[in-house]
Amino acid sequence: MGSIFKSLVSVPEPTQARSREALDRFLAAGERLLAENRFEEAGIADLAKEAQSSVGTFYRLLAEKETLSLLLMQRFFTEIEDVIEDTFNSERWQDQSISVIAETFVDVFVTIHRGRAGTLRAMILQASRDTEFRSQVHQLNNLIGKRMGTLLRERKNEISHPNPDLAIKSVAHMVLGILNQHTITGSLGGISKKNLNAELVRVFNQYLGVAN
Repeated sequence: MGSIFKSLVSVPEPTQARSREALDRFLAAGERLLAENRFEEAGIADLAKEAQSSVGTFYRLLAEKETLSLLLMQRFFTEIEDVIEDTFNSERWQDQSISVIAETFVDVFVTIHRGRAGTLRAMILQASRDTEFRSQVHQLNNLIGKRMGTLLRERKNEISHPNPDLAIKSVAHMVLGILNQHTITGSLGGISKKNLNAELVRVFNQYLGVAN
């Protein structure tokens, strides 16, 4: 099955193994710099040094820094799409309660946010200034909401929210909004990393009105 996302950028696939390895190193270097909040100020020479490559190789493979940034975000979209489709496939959740689904949802996305915080911050910044890119983010959010909505509608009898349909549409976006805030600021009202998952599961369940 093809991705729902349009390509953000296209670069020629390197034909030589050595060039493919260099491109992989540039992608890995970009990820590290994003994670350390150093990508924005990094120059091409910095990226080449981080990737143990040369400035000439960077320009030959990528041409400009923006290309690397978009490739990283494009790869992120594809990876998250695969995670969503695999983890929240309805067939995997037969006979499981909303509480169990909530725990998995929170665990998956907290892990993603912790491991890719730099990429997520870059995405939020890019979405604030690029309407086409923002539409891709909306597509990702809609996919998450759609898959979660399918699971919750099958368990509507567990939900006591006064407007169950509204709650089903909103709950995943609300939890992800909290996580995005945590990603941008690095904190969430003093909640420790140890307690973050449990509190987000509580938000999920109590918003829906799911019994403990």
